[in-house]
Amino acid sequence: MGEKQRWIGHYSSSHKILLVGEGDFSFSACLARAFRSATNMVATTFESEDTLLKEHWSSEAHVDELQRRGCLVLHEVDAYDMDQHPTLMFMKFDIIVFNFPHAGHDYWLCERDNELIRRHRGLLEAFFRSASGMLGEGGEIHVSHRDGYPYDNWKLKKLAKKAGLVLKEKVWFEKSDYPGYHQKRGGGIESNKTFPLKECYTFKFSLKQEASRELVPEVPADFVKMSGCEFRVSISNSVRKTIQDIKEITGSHSEEEIYAMLKRCYMDPNETAQKLPLQDPFHEVKRKRDKRKENLNNIESAESPWRPGMQGREDAGDGRNSAPRVASSFPISRKTKNKQRSLVTSSRPIIVDGPTNVADHYKKKPF
Repeated sequence: MGEKQRWIGHYSSSHKILLVGEGDFSFSACLARAFRSATNMVATTFESEDTLLKEHWSSEAHVDELQRRGCLVLHEVDAYDMDQHPTLMFMKFDIIVFNFPHAGHDYWLCERDNELIRRHRGLLEAFFRSASGMLGEGGEIHVSHRDGYPYDNWKLKKLAKKAGLVLKEKVWFEKSDYPGYHQKRGGGIESNKTFPLKECYTFKFSLKQEASRELVPEVPADFVKMSGCEFRVSISNSVRKTIQDIKEITGSHSEEEIYAMLKRCYMDPNETAQKLPLQDPFHEVKRKRDKRKENLNNIESAESPWRPGMQGREDAGDGRNSAPRVASSFPISRKTKNKQRSLVTSSRPIIVDGPTNVADHYKKKPF
């Protein structure tokens, strides 16, 4: 009997995984602990060993743990041309992971500045081009990234398309799925500080020919509605039966909400049935909040529109000298709040263009 396959989030101990741009290696160490081995992993950082210890002093324990569990740890690996690295150039991977890529910080630039956005695009364009040649059959590239202004100006999907990649799935990034992971700023300025993870997703890309071959589902696909939009989700008959059983217990939840929670609970029906009643769908909370705002606005509009201190609609525009709409807690890094929060349910929407070889485990085990 072979060794038991172990999962954490989207990743399995049977996947050959390359991790790019690690900060303090806490994400890699988290996977290694879950797998109880790291012989299937290569973890890399752009920094030299000395610089890494200066910028991320917590990395030493993580690197020691990774190496003890059999992980290959590489320093000074540049995402721009990692396919030319003497150790990596002949390797193929099932999944290549780049969490929250960033082209570096300058005190005089903030995330809205075109110059910094241009740098980010250059980094990702080179990364996609390099990583696409390192994928094995059915392999995927996972980029975890904030979604919304100004981060949507990075044009992730467009840059991936240049490298012959297509977006196969976009899923909510749950930090709680990775115990011990600490996202780090990096970039030379307050490198070891963390940053807020708001409206973050994992974008999963694959080569076009792989995606086109896999668009034909192996099981019947249901079209389900989440937040008013239709998404294609493949659900096997056995999973559908489990969903129906849970629905009889929970009653008030839709099949897609149950399916999403099942995946988060590693297809454990008992845990799913316990957690579902505890969550209030985000769109319901937002609907109630918007209703309260609407009522307040109606009350205010009934009063005089020219009360002392009012200066119109507070629309300062997007000029550099105008006050930002939302205050940034970290003005030089990726801390700018989104202009508009996307409408999602608490069970997190899942956008799927078709089943994948790597993601086939979702039929029996969730992220």
